[in-house]
Amino acid sequence: MDAVEAQQSVDKLVEFDGDENVFVAIGHDPTLRDVCDLFPHGTLNDWKRRGRKGATHGGFVNELPIDGKPGRPALVEGLLKPFNP
Repeated sequence: MDAVEAQQSVDKLVEFDGDENVFVAIGHDPTLRDVCDLFPHGTLNDWKRRGRKGATHGGFVNELPIDGKPGRPALVEGLLKPFNP
């Protein structure tokens, strides 16, 4: 609901994600489904050894609108409002 607070959260997450010992898995990121063995059938405990961070990093960007073409449909219905800081 608060665009400024949301951007501050993203900025903190970017810094956290920059650590080679941290694997950030964001809910509803479809890249994870294609690369990781997810709950309840799998685990992410060996993510670093298996190179999961590199394989998933930034994959969601390919699903954003670009050059007037729409991105993928929303995975969940809910509040969506433009970012206007």
